[in-house]
Amino acid sequence: PVKYRISGDSDNTEHHALSDNISEGGIKIICMQDISGCKGILLNFSLPTSEGIVNISCHGKIVWFKETANRKFCGVQFIDLKDEQRSILKDFVHKILEFRGKE
Repeated sequence: PVKYRISGDSDNTEHHALSDNISEGGIKIICMQDISGCKGILLNFSLPTSEGIVNISCHGKIVWFKETANRKFCGVQFIDLKDEQRSILKDFVHKILEFRGKE
């Protein structure tokens, strides 16, 4: 699950989405509304680590948007990940890739 707020949105509404893909540089989300015209969003999601669940919050830049008959997909580039968050994300991605390689 991913929560996000649209940058510059006057009502500061929290929206909900699902992650479909994640990398060290960004995340692909499945969202309910068309956010293609938005300049940026504030993301909030959690990742598992060996110490427990860690919350990640950062700004993102929407780099692409695609709509199909029943889904809306959005690619978001991470803008301001803190070094500690980037390290956690890097470890998570590497563990997923390692796991997939063993299948």
